[in-house]
Amino acid sequence: MILLFFISSFLFLVIFLVVFFFIFKLDRKKHRLAIFYIKNDIAIQNSMLEKQQQQLKNVSLSIKKSENSLQNIACELEELSFPQNEYMENQFQNLTVFSENLLRFLKIYDKLLKNE
Repeated sequence: MILLFFISSFLFLVIFLVVFFFIFKLDRKKHRLAIFYIKNDIAIQNSMLEKQQQQLKNVSLSIKKSENSLQNIACELEELSFPQNEYMENQFQNLTVFSENLLRFLKIYDKLLKNE
């Protein structure tokens, strides 16, 4: 009876150990697969992040180029506007001088007409 108890307990222990190791091996395979998939996902996310960083760099470069071009356009407009303003100011002064001279001439002409 005691011998039967020992044999049955030994068989139970062997079966338990076999089942335990079988489950442990399956778990290890599952863990390995999970780790593989996680590493794969991380690699994909890293490549996507690198692409996004490159796109951000391209966008920042295009923004800098557009800022530089806008600054160049602003400088060109300033260069163009100053001579035009000076030219227009000179034309206005010439026009005022001409109008003053014309007024003088008309006054003199009016006096001459009155005298005749």
